[in-house]
Amino acid sequence: MGPVRVYPYFEYDALFRSNVFQTYNNKKSDFVNMLSPGIRLELPVAGTHRLSVGYLGNAYLYSRFSDNSHYDQNVNADAAFNFTKLSLRVGAAYRHATEEASLLQTGPTFTLDEQRVYNRVTPYFKAAYKMADLWRL
Repeated sequence: MGPVRVYPYFEYDALFRSNVFQTYNNKKSDFVNMLSPGIRLELPVAGTHRLSVGYLGNAYLYSRFSDNSHYDQNVNADAAFNFTKLSLRVGAAYRHATEEASLLQTGPTFTLDEQRVYNRVTPYFKAAYKMADLWRL
């Protein structure tokens, strides 16, 4: 086991949305500031393997329509095992997020849906086997 490696992360991005509520008529535009802080902790094991856990937040800050502002959260954990020819990676990601409001049609009438919070867990597995060393062919 080696020392824990810490990888902090921060990103800023900006987005102009020309149709915030996804309507056909009376379109409303807004400027969205996006802040994404995160951190990943990684623990090397036996030189080639590693365990890691991470967090990433996504803040969507609307300038005009601040009621649409929301903060999404992502957490993941995984283990990577790297042998001479075989590599395995297994883990899971959890997402707590907000689906933005959109226009709904029920028959001839249109209504604006509200924001909807959802939770999702996504397990993943990856395996790779090195068939040949390309540099020695």
